[in-house]
Amino acid sequence: SLLTFLYNIMALLLTHALKNPDGFKDWFWVSRHPDLTIKMILDYPATPWIWSMVSCNKSISMGDIIDNDTLPWDWPSVSLNPNWTSAMLQRYPDKPWYFAILGMKSTITVKDIMDRRELKDFVMIKRKRDLEYSSFKSELYGFP
Repeated sequence: SLLTFLYNIMALLLTHALKNPDGFKDWFWVSRHPDLTIKMILDYPATPWIWSMVSCNKSISMGDIIDNDTLPWDWPSVSLNPNWTSAMLQRYPDKPWYFAILGMKSTITVKDIMDRRELKDFVMIKRKRDLEYSSFKSELYGFP
């Protein structure tokens, strides 16, 4: 099918870009490619990665980030990664998280919100289906 053909072309372009970095210019595209792996990033350290795109790439797991936390991750962009979990907030509490996004994630718990003033500010953006908002709003804002 056409989609399979296009996917195969994209995979070939990714391989070509990594093997010939001097002749390739669109690192934004490569950094957000869905087949990008942490192994590729580690195997090609001199590549001009666009870390904001690598950090939110759905093919990069939180385990990849934890195991390689000395890489120049763009922490606000890690907040956008669909693999993000609240364990990251607990493990890296001092990172510059994008709290407006974290406040909308379904993995955020009442405890996370109560522990972080930044999340309290954004929890009103989207009321959680899995959280009973009325049960903790008085603790958040001091009114019933």
